[in-house]
Amino acid sequence: DWSSDVCSSDLPVIVEKDEKSKTLPDIDNCKFLVPDDLSFQLFVLIVRKRLPISERVSIFLFSNGKVPNMASRSEER
Repeated sequence: DWSSDVCSSDLPVIVEKDEKSKTLPDIDNCKFLVPDDLSFQLFVLIVRKRLPISERVSIFLFSNGKVPNMASRSEER
């Protein structure tokens, strides 16, 4: 189980692409252990690096159906 090594300050996060998305490639690793003090903006950058897409392509990440404030931390979502 990938979450068995979770530190108490790490949050297990699974990133999935919307089933309606036809142009976005699949991410090579969809499971992340995110430290609770990591900003959402930095998490978006980490996810972008895992996707083989151009810098011009926009991606949107949602948490519980909403786009979080980019400055918010994992513990606040």
